[in-house]
Amino acid sequence: MIEEKRATIFTQSLSLFMAKVAAAGALLVLIDPKFTLTAFDQTVTIGGTGFSADLKGLVIGAILIGGWNSIKEYWLGSSAGSEKKSDAIQKMVEAAPAVTAAAVAAAAIQPTKEVKP
Repeated sequence: MIEEKRATIFTQSLSLFMAKVAAAGALLVLIDPKFTLTAFDQTVTIGGTGFSADLKGLVIGAILIGGWNSIKEYWLGSSAGSEKKSDAIQKMVEAAPAVTAAAVAAAAIQPTKEVKP
């Protein structure tokens, strides 16, 4: 139970981190800001190169597709068949001790009464 909770927390944290990085990258491509850094009489200019309209279109398309898939997975789940399979396996695991005990009891050798002549 604790390991499952840790896995869920890790997955959520990783998803949030990846979403923030993707949003920052998309924002940099779409806005294309120009940064000028000056230190020790050195000047470095980053950005402001002007990304092509094709690249900006690809970024917008990726954002729309990713957003649509996220909404779909939230409302419909990732896979109904996979969820049913997981539920069936969980039920089998929970029922295993009772089934095993019943099978052992049924297979046990029953003592017989000896008939004396």
